[in-house]
Amino acid sequence: MCTITWLDDPAGGYALLFNRDERRSRGDAAPPTVAACDGVPYLAPTDRDAGGTWLGVNAYGVTVGLLNHYVADAARSADTRAAEAPWPSRGQLVRRLMACATVDDVVRRLADAETAAAFRPFEVLTLDTDGGRVRATWDGGSLTIARAPAVRPPISSSGFATADVLAVRAATYDVLVGPDPTAERPDAGDRLDGPVRLARLEAFQRSHVPERGGFSVCMHRPEAHTVSLTMLGVEPERVWMRYGPGPACTTVLGPALTLPRRGGVR
Repeated sequence: MCTITWLDDPAGGYALLFNRDERRSRGDAAPPTVAACDGVPYLAPTDRDAGGTWLGVNAYGVTVGLLNHYVADAARSADTRAAEAPWPSRGQLVRRLMACATVDDVVRRLADAETAAAFRPFEVLTLDTDGGRVRATWDGGSLTIARAPAVRPPISSSGFATADVLAVRAATYDVLVGPDPTAERPDAGDRLDGPVRLARLEAFQRSHVPERGGFSVCMHRPEAHTVSLTMLGVEPERVWMRYGPGPACTTVLGPALTLPRRGGVR
């Protein structure tokens, strides 16, 4: 149960925000640190319960964000053999993908027969500095790849009233943020500059529209809630990540943890 938005920079970068929603029984996560995969440094917070992460950005400017695939998970739960399998944490998949230098590298890695099949159903959003935007969906039997321009914010997941929740959040995005400025349509009149639009994205991630509860992007339900807000950026010479623990509506983002960007100056 998460929500991701992002803002592209024509200069070859982007900013991204991620609300992590979890069951109230889950423990607190650890804030972002610098780690490495196959010698490639990256920034990521850590799920202390399983050791994985839901979001990472590496020195190449490749971001990978993980969402659960609740519909496919529910279908597979009826299969006793699949339900009882000792599945590894899906958060480990994000760490494995942090060595990738491009979105296409991520797709190739996911398409490997032994990669996606090792995990329960998931959705992965990945971005790179060349404009690659891919949403990969693994339903437990097949991998589906969607690419930009079909991949646009917001991307969200919910284990509660899934279709209705996603529709409400998409409508809320249109109201609070406005149309995608890169969309090729005559009525795309909202051409906001980067800082203003980024502020609107953050307001969306923190919002309680239409009301504080299971439908709002900052989600509050008796059994689950939004547990953190993460903002990251990819710039010509660096990548950075800021993290705020607790509900997105009240959390304060901490200082930026940074890495030099590999091959970043064009």
